[in-house]
Amino acid sequence: DRADWEKIAKLVENSNLQAVAIGDRFQAQSIDRKGIWHIAHQAAGTHSATLFASRRCQKWHAEHDSLRNGTADFLPLAEKEGRMTPKIAAAAPSWIAQKILETPGAVAVTATNAEAAEISAAVQKRLAIEGRIPARFGSKIGLGDRIRTRKNDRSLFVTNGDEFLVEKIHKNGSILAKSTKNHQKSVTLPLTYILESVELSYASTIDSAQGITVRQAIVCVTESMGKSALYSGSTRGTDAPIYVMMGATSMEEAAASLTATLARDDIAASLREIGEKADFLRESQKGSEPAPAAITASQGAAKATPPPPLPLDLAGRLAAIRAREAEKKARKRAAMPAPSGQDRAPEMAPRPRF
Repeated sequence: DRADWEKIAKLVENSNLQAVAIGDRFQAQSIDRKGIWHIAHQAAGTHSATLFASRRCQKWHAEHDSLRNGTADFLPLAEKEGRMTPKIAAAAPSWIAQKILETPGAVAVTATNAEAAEISAAVQKRLAIEGRIPARFGSKIGLGDRIRTRKNDRSLFVTNGDEFLVEKIHKNGSILAKSTKNHQKSVTLPLTYILESVELSYASTIDSAQGITVRQAIVCVTESMGKSALYSGSTRGTDAPIYVMMGATSMEEAAASLTATLARDDIAASLREIGEKADFLRESQKGSEPAPAAITASQGAAKATPPPPLPLDLAGRLAAIRAREAEKKARKRAAMPAPSGQDRAPEMAPRPRF
């Protein structure tokens, strides 16, 4: 995350060390990593290489390049091949569920967990599967469901991104599942692991889909998406993606909406939002921070007073969480007694730098 990069930058500054960052700066990034690739790219200047090809997307490399560059050159081809369709929100889950079942290895990619859960429920309904075991994001797993593990666990012989088919559900909530790639491999997943690290593999959010490779991505494009989100979701598949334009009622609206999404710089917007929220939080706290003695005297009262609720938006939540952690550290430092002369450690000579 950003803090790690700051430490790396200090480590290599004025030294013979070199930091090498490898990745795609146009891919969507988590809230705490937002824009780090852009920052690293700017810092590197001319000492950076350019991504020219993606092995996963070799079969549709021209469309991949258009998505990455934010151009809509591929729209006529996508429309001709039937890979761009307008759908009203109410009809989309059922239509997407049918597409998933018609295309083995296809996965719907959405902007929110709620959308992914709705599509997964539509797939389960078509398969007549009753969800029984609770999993990530409020979904429920049933016998015959296709699932994906999201955390490496050597003791269970699973890695992040593995897909399985549920073959048996035990009374204690654990499940027996067979790998969809290696039919000789079966694993038993305990309920504790399922609750935190297993999801239905019919649909995923853009963030959850990071790092997985499927046959085809069915991307649910909404007004909240920008270029990096669309690019990240679309490039999960080895086949060219299907674009489901949520809320559009005609092909003209669908094309216009997709063009607008490609023109929307969501990385820059998120960076500005994080900066604005952090500045606002710092300004609101100026003049309201008590002195260390006052902090010590009011510790008992502070424990009884619950902290204010976190903002709903992710950037605001991140800033508020960091502010709370900083406040906790300040209280701990203020509560620690000052060291006496006998307790003070002897001063060490500065270490030479090489």
